[in-house]
Amino acid sequence: MSRRPLSALSLGGRLSSVVWMLIAWNAIVFLLLAVSARFVEGLDRLILLNLGLIPPDLLRGRVWELFTYMFLHRELGHFFFNMLALWMFGGPLEARWGSRPFLIYYIFTGVGGGITNAAVELLRHPQVPSLIYGASGAIFGLLVAFALEFPRSTILFLFFPLQARYAVLLYALLEYYFSLTGGRSGVAHLAHLGGALFGWLYLKVIPWDKLRRRRRRRYDGVYDIRDHM
Repeated sequence: MSRRPLSALSLGGRLSSVVWMLIAWNAIVFLLLAVSARFVEGLDRLILLNLGLIPPDLLRGRVWELFTYMFLHRELGHFFFNMLALWMFGGPLEARWGSRPFLIYYIFTGVGGGITNAAVELLRHPQVPSLIYGASGAIFGLLVAFALEFPRSTILFLFFPLQARYAVLLYALLEYYFSLTGGRSGVAHLAHLGGALFGWLYLKVIPWDKLRRRRRRRYDGVYDIRDHM
């Protein structure tokens, strides 16, 4: 068994059951939005307004938006890179934890990212609602989990190879900086930070005994795709 750390582009391996299911559902919704935008005027916007996360909606009881917003992607680049990260980092985690614990964690961090973004938006701009959508909150939760499970594996930070534990910390600091300065327009940096925070709380603070028993198995902190092919 090789213990050589690999670059981010070597992660992932064969699609595991939950990762495949999540990618498939995201792809179906992405295609639905793309087709509706082309052939039915206004339908894509109607879907986004009803299934995307609009912070004031939570105060009116539309709590399902915390779940449905994770499966909405309108831009090809947004969809592609989120699904690439889901495959790259989700596969190793599902292989290590099992499908059910992985799915629970994914949903928990995605919902946590939505809660964080919505809470801060309501405090900052209660009269200016924003529309939040995409899987990025859950993806940042996966990044945190990967850094905790395989800390010495090599991933890319802005095209530079770094050990996962350092790269993910730098990503989090960058998102925090963007959240303070406004960052890139149209990007929900607070959802990214929330997903990372809820992931850390889930794995380090909340006593999920079954998952913790799996996490206590001895490992050397390096993920090698060849062990899962």
